[in-house]
Formats: sequence, C-alpha cells, structure tokens
Amino acid sequence: MCIEGGYKTQTVAQLANVLFAYDAGEVNLKAVRVYLAALVSVASREAAKRSRVRVKRRGDITPRFLIGELSRLSRLSESSVRKGLRALKKVGLLSFGESEILFETLPLEGSLELQSELSGGRPVLRPVPLPRTLLRFLAKCSKASTTKTALAYAVRGLTLSRKGEVTGKGSIKATTISRAMNISERSARSARAELLELGFITDDEGSLQRKLNRTGAYFTVNLSWREPRSLKGNTRGASVGAIKGPAAEGPPPLECNRAVYSSPVISANFAPPKVQNCSNFAPPYKDKKTPYGSKNQETQSSSLKTSGVCIANGGRGGGGLPAPNIRDVRGEDLKSFGRVEELYRQAVRVKLIEASEAGAINFISAAARAARVTGDAPRVFIGIVKRKLWNHITQADEDRALTALRKYRADNPQRFRVAA
Repeated sequence: MCIEGGYKTQTVAQLANVLFAYDAGEVNLKAVRVYLAALVSVASREAAKRSRVRVKRRGDITPRFLIGELSRLSRLSESSVRKGLRALKKVGLLSFGESEILFETLPLEGSLELQSELSGGRPVLRPVPLPRTLLRFLAKCSKASTTKTALAYAVRGLTLSRKGEVTGKGSIKATTISRAMNISERSARSARAELLELGFITDDEGSLQRKLNRTGAYFTVNLSWREPRSLKGNTRGASVGAIKGPAAEGPPPLECNRAVYSSPVISANFAPPKVQNCSNFAPPYKDKKTPYGSKNQETQSSSLKTSGVCIANGGRGGGGLPAPNIRDVRGEDLKSFGRVEELYRQAVRVKLIEASEAGAINFISAAARAARVTGDAPRVFIGIVKRKLWNHITQADEDRALTALRKYRADNPQRFRVAA
C-alpha cells in the first residue's frame, strides 16, 4: 500500500531530537511548526524531481525555498518563521538556505531516552514515512499535545518496507505517550479522541483487557487521510486550536471540529441560540403610578409601642411616633424628610448648626450618611452634627441630599429656610 498524497521520511532519532529540544525549552512550538513546514516544502520538491525523472524531462532545476512558503504552510508571520529558523539552526536541527534545507540526522545529546521510548524496541534509525497531509496539518496546529500524540501514533504505526510499501498498523498505550512525550495522560487521551474524530486513526473495539493493559489498543493509520476542509485556508496568523474572537477569520479551533466531523451529540463551545417564542412582559395591574406603602396588615414593632397619651395631643402614646426632638433623635426620624426638617429647625434654635443654605445641606447629608450605617444611626448623626465632622460625608451623600432638597422645594420653596 502507499500513502495518498505522498510522504516524507524522518528517522525516529530525528523526531526525538525535535521533541527533546522542545521539552528542554531550546525551541518553542512555533519553531517546531516551522520544522514540520520545512519537511512539507522539501517533500514537494522531491516529488517534483521524481516526476521529472518519470516523464524523462531533460535538464536539472535547482529548487528554491522561500520564507513566504514556510509562512503560508505554518500560518505564522514571516518574522516568526525567521525567528524559528534561527532557533532551529542554533540547536543544530535544521539549516535553511534558498537552494536547500538540511536536517540533522545524528541524535542530540540527552535525547537517547526519548528515542528508546518512541522506537518501542525497534531501530532508532528506522525511517518513518510521515504523510504530507499530516505534516501540513501539524504545521498549523497550535496544540503541543495534539502534535506530540500524532507523531507518536505515526512512529508506532507507520512502517516503510524495503520494497517501498507502507503499512499503518500498531499499538500503543496512552500512558506510554504521556511518559514519552512529557504530557499528562488526560492530554494524551484527549488528543487521541481528536485524532479519532478527525479520522486519522481508527479505534480498537475487539482487544481483550489483558492486551490493553500490556501494550495498549490496536490502531490503524488512515493512509488516504486528508486534511479537513474547514482547517484549510491561507489566512495568516490563524492556527488550529486558537481563535481570535467572534469575527476572526480562518479555520475554527480544533476543539470545535468535533461538531463538524463527528456525531451531533458533541456540541461546540458556543452559546446556545436564543429562544424565539419568548413573550412580552405583563403590563401594570391597575395604574402606572409607583405604589408606596403596604396594603398588608403588619404587626407594629414593640419598640414603637410606648406608653403615654395620644400623639395628636402632643404626647407619646397612641401607638404612633413622638414628635421629633433634637435631644432624643430616633432612627425613624432620619428616614422621613419632614422629621429631618423639624430636627433642623430645632438645631438652629439651640445654635447647634447655623441657619444657612450650607448648614441645611450639611444637616441633610449627615442624616443620609447616618441612615446607611448598620449600627446606632442616631448616635452617628448627632456625632457628625455636634463635632462638625463634615469630612465624614461622602459626595454620594451630598448628592442625595441635594436631590431630595430640590424635590421638596418644588412644592414649597420655604423648606429648610429658617430666619437667622
């Protein structure tokens, strides 16, 4: 069998070199994507050369590699591609030139353990036929777990025989991928699920549990797999697994591909649609005036049930409130604008505050400030007025006082106006 779309061979040692350099922090994921894009570029030149030999065309054409091509394949900016090439050259993984691209074949120091994990007991210099469609997909992928897991399945599943035939069957455990690729087991299983839904590998449903515990599930690499259409495009800056916003162009993120390729049970990470048959709000019941007071009978507080004569005769009884008294301020006095005005007039008479516009505003603001406390509001109010602690009044309290004063003076301009 052959891989549809062609392939590019890389040894296990070469792939281990790239992954080891990434885990060591010597290169970033963008540099890895540039490396994979360079593989695609070299593979296309090699395919063109074989085609010329097949049709017996004369002459030799020198290939030309451009930064713009790597930028288009990886969907990175040209500056990011140049930076990635410099990092790859510094580590010794790749040497880029307009006439050729050279890949390092010798293993890097420190990557031997990763090579052993990836090879699974097979030779580390074994060539692995990486499909060009997979390389194009991984060159645009911005999820390291997806890239590592796909390469692990490619190494364990794809084999190139001496006759040039390719087979794509193998088995591997998620714990092995997690340990070799330096990712969490949860990330390895999530990436495997994405590859299954994209159709790159097949699922194993017939293995016994002891087989799964020993070497993992069997899988088959789809040799005719093609990159999904929604992931194709020439938009620069967009990458698989990343989206800028609601109006971002380019392909959808990889997490949302499930709703495109697989069963409709898996939903995308978008908000549900709005309900179309919603009804309007009900109109007011009787009239449009703002109601006040309560229509329900309420039990009077025991603190208000003071003994004495009827309040209509100037006393404290009758079950109502006594007349406001500046020497005995109650919490209820601060909640009524009329009672606050009576307290103000008494405070002016006993020379507790001056009879002026500023004095009236300060007095009302102190009442508004005291009404907001959770403790003893009358004590706070008297403390502010007696000690002239106007700096304890906030701008919001003063605005509230001015609004109330303008409202009540609209009916009676003589409110809070006392002759000095």
